[in-house]
Amino acid sequence: MLDGEYMKNVIVRNAVVKYEGGPLKLENTHFVNCTFQFQQTPTSRDLGLQLLAGGSVNFEGISRKDAAHAGLWVPCASTHF
Repeated sequence: MLDGEYMKNVIVRNAVVKYEGGPLKLENTHFVNCTFQFQQTPTSRDLGLQLLAGGSVNFEGISRKDAAHAGLWVPCASTHF
């Protein structure tokens, strides 16, 4: 489970990697021959795009719940701007 992890200069091999969209920091992290199981969240989608780009992964994610708690994200009543 990646949620809550901080990984730097790590190679993850032959693993089932699960992520639910929680806080996460990856620096120079590589995933080799892994299977990914992600919940459908914006943060998971962003991480998935990083993984698909290939090579070393540098990513910092925070869940909406944690962002809201930290005052960094406020839900909008309307999606029209």
